[in-house]
Amino acid sequence: MNVQEGWLYWPYIVSMVLLGILVGRAINLAANIFLTGRWQSAQATKCCHAQQRAIASIWLTFLAYPFHRVGCECCHSLLLCPRIVEFGMGFLFGLVSYHYNVSMATAVPLIYMSILVLISTMDMKNRLVPNTVVYPATVLVFLLFPISQIASDKWIWELYLVSIEGGVVSFLILLFIYLASSGDLGAGDVKLGALIGAATGFPLVLGSLALAFVTGGVAALLLVVLKARGLKDHMPYAPYLAGAAVISLLLGENITEWYQALFKQ
Repeated sequence: MNVQEGWLYWPYIVSMVLLGILVGRAINLAANIFLTGRWQSAQATKCCHAQQRAIASIWLTFLAYPFHRVGCECCHSLLLCPRIVEFGMGFLFGLVSYHYNVSMATAVPLIYMSILVLISTMDMKNRLVPNTVVYPATVLVFLLFPISQIASDKWIWELYLVSIEGGVVSFLILLFIYLASSGDLGAGDVKLGALIGAATGFPLVLGSLALAFVTGGVAALLLVVLKARGLKDHMPYAPYLAGAAVISLLLGENITEWYQALFKQ
């Protein structure tokens, strides 16, 4: 269905933004249910690590007010704001709808993004990537891969093979880092890597992982420089893996070509 040239175009974009906000609200509720086992409103999670270094410095708390962000009563660390998730999902839904027509292939990246944001939200709240979400989400992502926007004109079994290759390669790379590091990367991140690989396929997953490593490293360095965390403090890595995957899904093969051109120079 092509609405890009008709009068329905902007109402369609606005409706998708509003739908994204509602999905973001549902993600906050779902994250609380998965983490606490009970239904409760999406409030900022209380800090359970009062003796650890704050996630962000006290002087950064003024950035919280536009988003109703709440600081930890114990250590003054900034806690995840539900509004960021909700308006962030609204932006992503609007962005995807702006670039693509109404089709099942457009719905697939929205499903992918919703899953990745849910996992990132749980990791940022409780530093946990639960198997109850990752395992079924990986199966769903794998099944939807042939009708996604990044799927090329190949036989369906070839597309499934691309998804499997991406999942296996990503899992093995992150597993090696997990075994070689001293706890910087969690087991949940390794399983999340398999999900991301199944969503992006091979070789696009290589560009996605490279982008995650770069952005995660820069963010960690910035937090250390700002004295918001110590060198040995744990940092949730799922948001960077998920964010890189979202960018890869939006840019498609362009990100792989960009990396190849960069290394050729």
